[in-house]
Amino acid sequence: MPLSTPPPPPVSVVSCSYSTLRGDGGLLTPGYASLNPGSLSITFVNDAQVAATGVTFDVTYGGDTQTIREGGTFSHGAPISAVFATDHNPNNGSASCAVRSVRFSDGTEWSAG
Repeated sequence: MPLSTPPPPPVSVVSCSYSTLRGDGGLLTPGYASLNPGSLSITFVNDAQVAATGVTFDVTYGGDTQTIREGGTFSHGAPISAVFATDHNPNNGSASCAVRSVRFSDGTEWSAG
């Protein structure tokens, strides 16, 4: 019996990137430590006809992978842009985002393999 191809995720990742805001190390602002806050930006679209209420992503950037969860009400076809603070500070650049699971307003769920 041939293996079937799993259905594609009902949410599409449009963009996924990472950026770091570098601090001055206290040189220009004495008494303040060097801060290097990072942010992860993900834009996605719910391709399903039913509103999604939660999306979980597996995100890889700077050699590490972490799980990011976004909750809300995500209507069909509307681009959603979300920015997440991170505790990992690699250089600016691309990140890889894959949809791990989706929860819908009707109680159903989709999960990758």
